[in-house]
Amino acid sequence: MRYGQGPWPGVSSQRLFEDTLFPVCSPTLLAQATIKSPSDLLTQTLLTVDWCTHANQRHIPGWSDWFKAVGIAISKMPNQRQYSLYSLALDQAIAGQGVVLASYPLVADRLASGVLVRPFEEHYPLISPFAYDLILPPDGEMPPAVGRFTEWLAQEAALFRNTS
Repeated sequence: MRYGQGPWPGVSSQRLFEDTLFPVCSPTLLAQATIKSPSDLLTQTLLTVDWCTHANQRHIPGWSDWFKAVGIAISKMPNQRQYSLYSLALDQAIAGQGVVLASYPLVADRLASGVLVRPFEEHYPLISPFAYDLILPPDGEMPPAVGRFTEWLAQEAALFRNTS
């Protein structure tokens, strides 16, 4: 699987699902802080991830893109903590240390368990130009087991799209 913007050279790809980003935090932080509108996030610690991208990739959307999308012009970003791994930023959000801009496929289980919440529920999503694609060899016949696996994966992705 590959996250980014195709087309991917030298391979065949199958789109599994698009990506949408939204703020998440711990229920404890949400109960303690006043987070009723997007501007309230300007007073919170924003957890960010320093994504390593290929030189030819567009930049991965982040907090400045989200604020712009919700109509908040900012000259200076509020307090941020930067992490090299997405899992570290999520751990800090779960611990109540700030708010992270999340991708649904990466936090669905944490939302379902209740360790993370969306402070604005379904409001204020940021549609990402990136997607999750299944990468396959460009030609040749697939072994039957691989064909069954890719078919199963496509079905699971469809179910996932319908629940997000």
